[in-house]
Amino acid sequence: FAASLRSGFTHAWLRRGANMGPRAWGFEMDRQDYDSLYTPIPDPRWLNRCNITYQGAACCNVWVKRVVSHTRHEALTEIHHRRGTIKNLDKIHDLFEPSWNCETRERLPLKPGEGAKYVCGLSALRNRSLIYSFGSAGDVLFEVAMKKRLPAGEIFTFDPFLKLDARQKMQRLEQEGLLTFIPRALGVGPASLGSLARSLRHSQRKIDVLKVDIEGSEYSAFNDTSLFGNCLKTGKLGTRMELLLVEIHTGMAVTNLPKMGEYMALLAFFRQARACGLALFSKDGAAGMEYGFISSQLAFREHVLTHPCCIISTG
Repeated sequence: FAASLRSGFTHAWLRRGANMGPRAWGFEMDRQDYDSLYTPIPDPRWLNRCNITYQGAACCNVWVKRVVSHTRHEALTEIHHRRGTIKNLDKIHDLFEPSWNCETRERLPLKPGEGAKYVCGLSALRNRSLIYSFGSAGDVLFEVAMKKRLPAGEIFTFDPFLKLDARQKMQRLEQEGLLTFIPRALGVGPASLGSLARSLRHSQRKIDVLKVDIEGSEYSAFNDTSLFGNCLKTGKLGTRMELLLVEIHTGMAVTNLPKMGEYMALLAFFRQARACGLALFSKDGAAGMEYGFISSQLAFREHVLTHPCCIISTG
């Protein structure tokens, strides 16, 4: 964004918001709320993605407006949580809604089924994408759909709890070149994402799509230092991952947590994702809620590919 200002591209309304405070951004809050909240200035990891030298002023103007709208939504949601106005913990998933408007959101596969997931910006992903899928229960509808869209993509399916017939099915699919089956779980320590990536010699590679459906173990897995924990110190998770598709479960039988404990764990999860530069673009589900997060770089590539002003200015 600083480069845009130096090149003469200015957003008067954005500067006015920074100078006049929260009401200029559309917030209705008192000064105490504003001071206690993280400053409602857009995350530079998102705002600075656009460069008018390459994308043009019109493209960057639309991008900045999208980022500011996303920032406003996240700020107002955070105020709600900080005020402690939560009344119904039986529906805690209702407290978390998408803040990023993905214009290419789609369901893979289209047919109904437990294994389908919502994705964003697939056309902007590299053809040789690295895809990790944790928890399958023998259902590979998602993997098959991803392989059709990204034929050169490398798909690794992890699940140590499959029955014999499901394992044999995975072995057949591996022989056919659809995926690589790894009978290991996502967890902490030796089972952490970082450890698994190192064992596969992927520690220096970006994970383009990370799909996680591990039936209640997601809370501990995402608190491991190799994922969210490390990102909170380095801020690098959003540069190591493009899409995070995770099913989050609630209920004492699954999480072994009381309702308030589940709410606090879920709130911590969303705050960590935001601190790591990821934005929520999708929410869907019933028993377990499916959430989709996108990085700033993939969101911007999707923006350039889908907005005519960007296509014209870059073409």
